[in-house]
This record gives sequence, structure tokens and C-alpha cells, in this order.
Amino acid sequence: SHGFLVASCASQGASTPMMTADTDGLEAHVADLMFLRQVVGGFPIVDMERIGVAGFSWGGLGALVLALRQDDIAAVACLDGSFISDQPDWQQMLAATDGYDPAALLAPMMLMLSTPPAGMRVDTAFTDAITHVDFLRLDFPGFNHHCFASDFLYGYVFGGETWQGVERETVVEGHATMCRYLLNFFRAHLEGDDTGREYLGRSADEHGVTDG
Repeated sequence: SHGFLVASCASQGASTPMMTADTDGLEAHVADLMFLRQVVGGFPIVDMERIGVAGFSWGGLGALVLALRQDDIAAVACLDGSFISDQPDWQQMLAATDGYDPAALLAPMMLMLSTPPAGMRVDTAFTDAITHVDFLRLDFPGFNHHCFASDFLYGYVFGGETWQGVERETVVEGHATMCRYLLNFFRAHLEGDDTGREYLGRSADEHGVTDG
């Protein structure tokens, strides 16, 4: 864990074992994250002034909402977070969320993006309104949405040279790059580590991604 205490929670709905893509489901997920934050705060080794949060897809939306509501979150990373979809329902749900104010975000933010499917574009309304903190956007060429999720990784690794239209080498190398970025992002912003800052300061092209 490189010196970090890592904790996670299941993605569940308000009354269902699986997440539901609605306001009740979002509030349930954020409540679970807040509960998890409270639990880890009971460990004496945890510095509550250096808490980072990360999430993929729906979890990325939940991580962002938590960072908007809790001003002691020190860094937030979103892996293809649902709030970047240009689907009207998603954007309306985020905008109607309690505490929604992009300009009030206090935590440095890193956003990693896949290549949008045909007919969909990235909605930058939220990220364009971030004004007071460091924001890093990284685009992963050739990635689809599921490439960021470790539970899908086995399909790309063992499913032949390509799976779901993505080459295995692209996924394996990109997933490793994603992990290195996450580690150095949290090193830089939670530990003040110069190595992490130096890594983030390099050109994204050196790491095989695009600085959005």
C-alpha cells in the first residue's frame, strides 16, 4: 500500500445489493463513503487531515460528491467518473446534488478518461468551473470505460489479443500507467512528496497518455 491505509466499500443502492443510477443510489453511496471515512478515523495510525478518495464510474461520481461536501478531503481522483457523461439525466442529477458548487471544490482533482463511444462526448461543464485547486485531466487513447476496472482486467489479459475491441497490450500498459498516476497523485497531495510531484510534472506523453 506504499504507506497508505486503503479502505473500500461495496457499490450498493439504498435498498438493493447493486447500485442504482438515481439520486437515492447516489446518496446511499456517498453515505457509505462517509461511514467508511468515520471508521478509518478510529484508527490511531490515520491522519484525518490527509484523506484521499478515488472511484471508478459511478464510484467516481460518489467520490466527487464526497469531496464537495467534506472540506477535509485532501485529494480526489476519478476514473471515468459518471459526471463526465453528456447524458442529460447524469448532469441534472449532479447539478441537483446537495453541495454542488464546482468553484467550492477544495481538494486537488485528477480525472482519467477513456475514449468516449460513438455518439457520446465528454461534458466538461463541471471541470471547466473548477477555479481554486489543481486539476489534472488525462485521456487514455484506446481505452474503453471498463479498462479502468480491475475486475474487468482479467478479460483483457486472458481473453486473447483483443477483447471488447481493445488490444491486450493497450490495456495492460494503460492500467499500469493508471496505477502509477494514482500512487504519485496521492503521494504528492497527501504526503507532499517531491517524487510524486516530479512524476505529475512530466509531460503526459512520456507516460503514454494525453494531457486533456
